[in-house]
Amino acid sequence: MPWKIVRFLLRDMLGVFFWALVGLTALFVVVLLMQLMRKIEGVGASSLLGFIPTLALGYQNYLTPIAGLVAAVLSYGRMRMERESLALFAGGIPPRSLLLPVVILGVVCCFVAGHFNFISGPKAYRERDSLRRQALADALHHPPPGQRIISFPNIKICYRDYRDDAFEGVLVLTTADDGKAQNMLTCARAALRFSESTSTLTLLGASDAMLLRFDEHGRVSGPSVRLNIRSLTETLPIDMKTTGISTKAELPRELMANMRKELADGKAKKWSCAEFVKRLLFTLSPLFFIMTGALTGLAFPVRNRLVALVLALVLAAGTFYPLTLLATNFTSSAVFAGLGPLMTVALPPLIVGGAAVAMACALLWKLRRG
Repeated sequence: MPWKIVRFLLRDMLGVFFWALVGLTALFVVVLLMQLMRKIEGVGASSLLGFIPTLALGYQNYLTPIAGLVAAVLSYGRMRMERESLALFAGGIPPRSLLLPVVILGVVCCFVAGHFNFISGPKAYRERDSLRRQALADALHHPPPGQRIISFPNIKICYRDYRDDAFEGVLVLTTADDGKAQNMLTCARAALRFSESTSTLTLLGASDAMLLRFDEHGRVSGPSVRLNIRSLTETLPIDMKTTGISTKAELPRELMANMRKELADGKAKKWSCAEFVKRLLFTLSPLFFIMTGALTGLAFPVRNRLVALVLALVLAAGTFYPLTLLATNFTSSAVFAGLGPLMTVALPPLIVGGAAVAMACALLWKLRRG
């Protein structure tokens, strides 16, 4: 295939890919920020601005493949509708040679996706906890009046009104990572202070207060304690981050160390191995999505580009995401425990890759059949 055609297709796809990625990222961040503002009123502008890079980097493993699919569908769909592909086929260029620009762009995007999946994404996930603490502090220091519910991971605060620097009709519920209740405190009136450094919530001057504590099974541990002292100061610890480091926040060195430990110990649940398989598949996903988009644009001559985009997205997402979910579930369980450490990690990606190649071959066959 002449390199002039390869450069033309690459230049066409790169332009669409860049603007599609910028547009999808901006739309995604705006939607999530609107949900955050609707969920919690009183969050400061600095907290909202801090969430933007975290959200933008933390979800690129989903947005990069979709942006590549959009670029491939539009570029190759236009080529098919303007009969440029037919002219190339008539000139002796086979359909598989026409996919060389797709492979080049897909491989480059795989390297970019690998950086997001193994480095930028985990760092953004770690930053999320400190941003949540800052947002909760802003919401409690500048709360809106009237009845509100402030909901964060591991804590929910309900109050009837806010007057004279104090909350009225307060209910505070803290939960563990598994959703089970830890503490529940109600009071008629109290001032709330939250410490970002220690993740503790302090109630000052609480009146007509009642405190319930729950055990690890979610049951009430002992009778309720009614506190009628108007100068009560009660401190509740709030664990706004999971115990240790979550597998989603593990950097490559930590992830590989935990994988070796899980495989050596023979644990039934291999969470780090499943996380590695998931990151590996999402790293390779741009190549599959871009290839699917190009083959869909060439094989299905649809005049409406939106229809072609939806068709390609359904084919790619409907194949990749369910198979990825099955692969991670199989890896985390004991399904492949008897196959050895290497096959435990390598077999699920090979199955997903085989299914992806089979679908690409089917689209290529459809293209050859006309």
